[in-house]
Amino acid sequence: MEVFEDVGALYSEYIKNNQDDVMSELEFFKSAFKDAMNEMDTLRQQYHTLNEQFNKKKVESSYYAEEVIQLQTDNKSLTEELVSGQIIMNKAVKYLTLKVQEKAYKEKYVILKTKKEISEEDNSALKTKNDSLEKDIELLKQKMATIE
Repeated sequence: MEVFEDVGALYSEYIKNNQDDVMSELEFFKSAFKDAMNEMDTLRQQYHTLNEQFNKKKVESSYYAEEVIQLQTDNKSLTEELVSGQIIMNKAVKYLTLKVQEKAYKEKYVILKTKKEISEEDNSALKTKNDSLEKDIELLKQKMATIE
């Protein structure tokens, strides 16, 4: 049966369809009432089904919301650990860089010290040679003086 907005529309339908008096007004309205009750039961069942589904979804949503909050907290903690680790890593890299530079400077110092020692030995040898040449020059001057 159709769904009617008000009793007047329902009664108009009765008059239109019952011109040959097949059904009394009481039977018609009983039938309409029975159909309305069935429709109401169907709607009530749908309401309860939808309400149960809604409550389940609400519980799931609440669970997922808690899980999202937990995941966000975990993510924040991991981000903080990552940043902390990055800071430590940067300090370690800086430390290692300084150690490598220190080693390079020490090696350079050893090389320069060795070059200085070699230069000092060369200077000493040249000084000895110079002293020897000066003595030779003195001897030559003395020989020349005796020759003259």
